[in-house]
Amino acid sequence: MEHSASAGCKLIQRGKDLRGVKNIIGTGGPLLNGGDPGALLSEALRKDREEDTLLPEEGRFYLDERYILYAMGLLAQRNPKAALAIMKKCLKPLKDTACLA
Repeated sequence: MEHSASAGCKLIQRGKDLRGVKNIIGTGGPLLNGGDPGALLSEALRKDREEDTLLPEEGRFYLDERYILYAMGLLAQRNPKAALAIMKKCLKPLKDTACLA
């Protein structure tokens, strides 16, 4: 959306504000078999030139190598603590876990 004011036009972002997200989890074949999952996941971060976006500036990256996220979503409906414990055990942190854009 564009907002016009006396100082000129400025784009206004709409949608979910993801700036507070600290953990980014990747799953699926392209991430697991694509060579550099950290580089792919870093695309989820805000770039310097995109100061008005609602994306996180930094984050810790994890891989779901066992494809457990779908099942943990189901389990979390009945037992959120168990789902969180399993995810903490099974998700693989990437070496550069404090990634910056």
